[in-house]
Amino acid sequence: KLSIDSKGNYTFTLDNGSKAVQSLGEGQTHTETFYVVVKDSQGAFDIKTVDVTIKGTNDPTVFNTKWLAPDHAAIEKGVLPATKGVSYEAQYKNDQSPVAATGVIGATDVDAKDQTALEDSSTKSALHYFITVAGGTAVDVNEGIETGNGSLTINTAHGKLVFTALTADEQKEYHDAKNPVPAFKYTFTADDQNSEVNQLQSNGSLHDDFTVSVAPNSAATPVATSKVTLT
Repeated sequence: KLSIDSKGNYTFTLDNGSKAVQSLGEGQTHTETFYVVVKDSQGAFDIKTVDVTIKGTNDPTVFNTKWLAPDHAAIEKGVLPATKGVSYEAQYKNDQSPVAATGVIGATDVDAKDQTALEDSSTKSALHYFITVAGGTAVDVNEGIETGNGSLTINTAHGKLVFTALTADEQKEYHDAKNPVPAFKYTFTADDQNSEVNQLQSNGSLHDDFTVSVAPNSAATPVATSKVTLT
């Protein structure tokens, strides 16, 4: 708002909590124009234009860690999820399919142009998501899914991760006023041929980790990073 005293001195106070103000990214500006009119007792008047330029800043990108966390532990082939009151022998079946763990990758940014990029899973996006597993290099998820006909597979120490772009129905499921549309879904499946997986005893567990980051390209410093532990 613009305040003017009796001597003609004015002060502009920025509403920093405004969504319009916060949506301005680094390098973006918005100009507010005010017209100040002065008039004397004889009816003569003058008009002065006051332009105030608001400059945007680069606000932080934040991952939705609730989405990122896997919905449950992955279970190897041949083992049913533990059921209270049911014997261990009754829960083991050689033909039982493995149980996969799933999660969703999405980040938010109050800067409008960055948020648009974070919701774009294509290679044309200004910001890409990268996945790094232990001992590996960063893999561009946007590029991998587009060149991989809709999915990207990354092997971990004890299983595999498969990444896909969310369908329109899945986007609706996760979208709300506080959480804009996420970009990708991942599925983790244990490798039943892995010796360490096969040696697991009842209620035993192994862990694989991966790091998800957001950056303009593979050579750039990530603007956000988060670690995910898979069990």
